[in-house]
Amino acid sequence: MLNVSTLPPVAYQPVPPASLGIPIPARSGAGAELRRSLPPHVVEALDAVAAQVQAQVFDPLLYAANQTALGVEFQKLYPVYWRHHLSTALILFTAISDDLSRFAVLAARGLEESQDVVRHNGPRLIGQEAVLHVLLGLDVIKRVVQGMVSSLSEKTPPTSETAKTPGNEWAAQTVAYSMATSTVLFSISRGLELRGRLENVRVLARWSRGYAVNAYHLAKQLGFLKPTPPRGVVQSASDDEDLLLAEAGLEEYRRLLADDREK
Repeated sequence: MLNVSTLPPVAYQPVPPASLGIPIPARSGAGAELRRSLPPHVVEALDAVAAQVQAQVFDPLLYAANQTALGVEFQKLYPVYWRHHLSTALILFTAISDDLSRFAVLAARGLEESQDVVRHNGPRLIGQEAVLHVLLGLDVIKRVVQGMVSSLSEKTPPTSETAKTPGNEWAAQTVAYSMATSTVLFSISRGLELRGRLENVRVLARWSRGYAVNAYHLAKQLGFLKPTPPRGVVQSASDDEDLLLAEAGLEEYRRLLADDREK
């Protein structure tokens, strides 16, 4: 996996397989559409979880004293975020269990709307490099969501022992990605000013890309993705082409994905 040594290590926690990306519905766009379709008590429960995540996870990460302290806090708070992530996923799945395909579509739209927020607020608040990290991470995870939905519609997901380890690692990397990205989005969401320390947000943006690439790499092992390698790269039995694709520059990555979709 890519740059593991630069990322706070995270351990597997049992996570519903469809709980990708940012699980708490936003108050606008696809999130608002989902909220309108939910009973009031469900929306109230989701908002209560969101408030707890802000106080218990986002603020401690954003105001950590330095990068070392940020890494320590990230590892310490990961189980806390996982519990909130799981609670949100279970609330949503219970409320719309009869139409999970709709949830998947809304999740994909939510990722696109998150990209819009980053493009609009990010350059001024956190700088172009951090913006590119977050956008690439969102692009990668959106690709994983699309591949996963397609895979689940065609066949039963892997359940053998050979898929157990990468599946566990994939879940851990996915939740870590959600934690890092959600914190960055929360920090820049107000638009007028940044919440937290700028350096912390930039580090979290870089970590979000790393966790997304790891999730992408593991999704390939699980059979959710069959990516097109960069032109000129000879395909081999190894997974090097996956890392090359995920590490490509943002515009190059988008072009490769567009080529892949046209096939």
